[in-house]
Amino acid sequence: MGRTIHDVLGVARRALAEDWADRSVPRAIAAEMRKNWLRQQALREGERDVRAGRGHAPAPVNAEDVPIVVEPGPAYALHGATPDDVRAILRQLPPGSLDGLREVRLAFDRTPAERATVRCPFTGRPARELLPGIFAGRIAGQYDRRVATIWLYAVAGDPATPAPLRAILQVQALRTLIHEAAHHFDHTFRKQRSRWATGERDKHEAWAERVEDEQAHELIAPYLRAHARERCAALAQWVAELAGARTRPLVELCGPSPVPVFGLVGAMHRGEPVVAARVAYARALHRAGHNDEATAVNDAVLAAHPDEPDALAVRACVVMCADQDYEGAERLVQRALAIAPGCMEALEVRVRSLATQERWADVARACADAIAHTPPGTKPRRYIVETLAEAEAELRRAAST
Repeated sequence: MGRTIHDVLGVARRALAEDWADRSVPRAIAAEMRKNWLRQQALREGERDVRAGRGHAPAPVNAEDVPIVVEPGPAYALHGATPDDVRAILRQLPPGSLDGLREVRLAFDRTPAERATVRCPFTGRPARELLPGIFAGRIAGQYDRRVATIWLYAVAGDPATPAPLRAILQVQALRTLIHEAAHHFDHTFRKQRSRWATGERDKHEAWAERVEDEQAHELIAPYLRAHARERCAALAQWVAELAGARTRPLVELCGPSPVPVFGLVGAMHRGEPVVAARVAYARALHRAGHNDEATAVNDAVLAAHPDEPDALAVRACVVMCADQDYEGAERLVQRALAIAPGCMEALEVRVRSLATQERWADVARACADAIAHTPPGTKPRRYIVETLAEAEAELRRAAST
């Protein structure tokens, strides 16, 4: 049911007054109308501000003129980015995007992490262990629109933290800078005149994340290759030793999904089995679209362990997705299941392959098989359950035509 922000509260009153078999329908209409009324008021207020001169354009700002302030902090405060790093990235942002920005501040956030996993040995507060021996607080940074200031927060760690970890922190800090600069632009320009999305925080966050992903690849990776060459080389060598094959960790960290490197480092730090950690890394690389690197890591595992079922499942998934070789993927799945009939990764790859081919009867059987092999005490994988429902719906639709 499409409605515009010009719908009035009278629509809500009429909906509530009418007789409906399902009372949730008028309540939903009334809630939507109230939201539209609030949006309408926000739009009107924004237009009044503009017409009254309160919505004037912000003062032009050159990247060279933005003050970068490093606040005093404890000796264990590790800043991923230096003022020179910050200035270099600000210089590369689109012209005009910094207009109205007052300053960038590098500080140490003492706020406890909301989803704490450990207690920080440096501060004694709940924290997240972002990397081995490195502890993060609540957030990595923020933009305060009231004072038009970007804050980048340090993590807690040993000042002698090795170069590979420093490289990861540097990427993360610069990504945060780009993200918060996007919020500045959003609040200063895109929201200067109130919009339909007024007050919808998730949309603003999604937009900032999209800008971060695009500009991290375009700006951060080239900058670090040129100005932190030794640190980047140390990172590549370290990850290669952990993974058993050469990958491109800088590209991964600057891409839309920087998860794979963190997953590998964390698994090794926790003492998880090396083979399992490497296979999980290969799988994460594949899901992030780094198929060449995923294949290199996974093939190194299979060279030493040719009957590793999870590695065979990863290989099958790459073959299916990258090469669209469904027969080849099925052969690998069969091999994995012959070794471990309950290999959930292989069972899921089979379901994905059949669903991609829209072989719905086979999909339903494969889903039922995967559910039957789900370990006792655990729930079936969500993808399997949802795909089974989709297959059954498609089969009913076919039977009715």
